[in-house]
Amino acid sequence: MWIFIWAVLSSFVLIIFSWSIRILLQQKAAWRAYADKTKLTYQAGPRFLSSPSLSGMIGPYGFGLYTEEQQTNDTRTSRFNTVLEIALRRGLPTTGAMGTPGAVPLIQSLRLEQTYVPDDKDWDTTWMARARHGAILKTYLTPARLEIFKKIFKMKVLSALFVFDQQDAVLRIETADPLNNKDRLEKIVKGLLQQVDGLMVQEDEWNRLSETPYISSPFALAPGTAQQPGITTNPLPAPDAAAAAEVDPVIQAPLAPLPEADSK
Repeated sequence: MWIFIWAVLSSFVLIIFSWSIRILLQQKAAWRAYADKTKLTYQAGPRFLSSPSLSGMIGPYGFGLYTEEQQTNDTRTSRFNTVLEIALRRGLPTTGAMGTPGAVPLIQSLRLEQTYVPDDKDWDTTWMARARHGAILKTYLTPARLEIFKKIFKMKVLSALFVFDQQDAVLRIETADPLNNKDRLEKIVKGLLQQVDGLMVQEDEWNRLSETPYISSPFALAPGTAQQPGITTNPLPAPDAAAAAEVDPVIQAPLAPLPEADSK
């Protein structure tokens, strides 16, 4: 009896391991083929069973694709998620972040004094948009850009995050999909790049955004007090947590230093 149970369990473990190896090899093949086509840098990982990663430039945008290990809710096991990042190479005249529920804990940990809730019936209340200067974020989120963010945030992914400062803006997508099919990977990246085109702030727009008046100081109002339609102040994190939060969340990405885009 015990021998039978041991044989069943061993077979189950072997099947799971074989399936994982198969997915990993498919992922490496798909990512390498995509890297060859787009001239990205492909890294296979230090060990045979390590996940691959991609980094480099696609057009004017910085690009990164890698696998990240995360603990599950019970903290005893972990899972490997696929992370895709697109760097716009130009930010906004303020610091802020927007994201789906999976990104909310990270956004809440940042020192972002104001929350903006768009006046849009299709805006999901579980999504979060915060910035140090809420009026700039409100002005930036034109109806066209709101449509783009709604499309991205409605994707069937674990989390979507758009984080920005004065130097850069990064779209970060986290999914359980290993993206082990080249055609599917190419389709997803192409679709995201098309959306990102509409998120870029042009030079003349940057100047206009920079002149957006700061309607009222968040420090002069009690947390939760409305200061203009859709914008409220937030209680700030405790000093220690805030100091840790100053680290750019995207810094964890294995992106190599990217060259400046050709301005010509």
